[in-house]
Amino acid sequence: MIDHLKGSFDASDKLKSTGATLDDDLLAIMLLQSLPSSFENFRCAIESRDKLPDLEIQKIKILEEHKSRHSVNDNHNSSAMIAKT
Repeated sequence: MIDHLKGSFDASDKLKSTGATLDDDLLAIMLLQSLPSSFENFRCAIESRDKLPDLEIQKIKILEEHKSRHSVNDNHNSSAMIAKT
């Protein structure tokens, strides 16, 4: 996910460096739409807000969600190993 976010921000920086004008809300929507389908509930929750969070806040929230999902998976795997032994 870190590589995905880095790639997205690098691409938007390159576009901006060419003189293209990109609205932050458009970039936020593009970032949300670029997430894998497993983030559908997360995407819907963010998009249903009255105002989208700015790009940096959105980036942090995506990383927190990703970390949370991996933490839950790691805990399930550890529990399975204990139950198996």
